[in-house]
Amino acid sequence: MPDGIDNAAPDCSAYSVAVLSEIVGAIGAFLERYGDNALEESAARANELALAGDDDGAATCRIITAVTELANKTPPGQVH
Repeated sequence: MPDGIDNAAPDCSAYSVAVLSEIVGAIGAFLERYGDNALEESAARANELALAGDDDGAATCRIITAVTELANKTPPGQVH
C-alpha cells in the first residue's frame, strides 16, 4: 500500500441497500477495468477525491479498496 493512504475500512452501516448495491457494481467495474492494479488505483482515487473535498466519493473508493484487499486475501475454492 503506498505511503499516506488511509486503508481503514469505512463503516458501511449508514449506507442504504440501494447505495451498497451501486457500490458492489462499482467494485466489479473497477476490478474489471484495473485488474491486478485495482487496489492501488482505488486507494489513489480515494486520496484524490479526499483532497478535492469529495468525502462521499472518497468513502466509496475506500470501500472498493477494502473489498479488493479482502478479495486478494481470500483463497480460491469453496469456503466452509
